[in-house]
Amino acid sequence: MNLHQEEEDSLETDGNNSYRECQMLAAQGGTEVDVNLCREIGAQLAILGDKLEREGRINQEIVSNLIDAMLNESLSEERFSKVVRSLVDNIPPGIEQEKAEVAIAMILTKKVASSVPALLQRFFQATSNLLQRNYLTCLQRLASQR
Repeated sequence: MNLHQEEEDSLETDGNNSYRECQMLAAQGGTEVDVNLCREIGAQLAILGDKLEREGRINQEIVSNLIDAMLNESLSEERFSKVVRSLVDNIPPGIEQEKAEVAIAMILTKKVASSVPALLQRFFQATSNLLQRNYLTCLQRLASQR
């Protein structure tokens, strides 16, 4: 792998998708990815996530349990999904459940990475898989609301 390709494959920390990732997404879906739309959806989810965090919806014990499971390689997608859904049970009225679940999955990823930076890539991959398998319809609906 050459240096340029390595840079393209690196994980972006500023919220921007790498060019290569956008190309891959476009190839999978058969259409071009609207990067600005992705940013708008990300901003909506970040606002919701910040609100849920301010309200203390995710305690450190839950994060610690996820970290332990990831370190022991026993965190299944089903278990992660159950944790996310259990946290949504107490959301305030008026917040779409699927949207809250996506935001919570993202918050958990941030909290795990903040606690154990070495787990960022593995936990991000687990979150991406969860979102693709379970929330693609929700994300597509957000994209169509533009």
